[in-house]
Amino acid sequence: MKWAKKLQEALFNYSQEEIDKIKGNHSDKIPELLGYHGAETIVHRDNLVIN
Repeated sequence: MKWAKKLQEALFNYSQEEIDKIKGNHSDKIPELLGYHGAETIVHRDNLVIN
């Protein structure tokens, strides 16, 4: 992915442990996997810095 090389910073909505639990699953499964209703994305596009 070309854009990945340009990504400089991001604010994540989840910890690494939480990301490991939810990766590969659809966002509607996040509450079931984590036990609470969180954000639908790991990183929202408004929280990215791309150079």
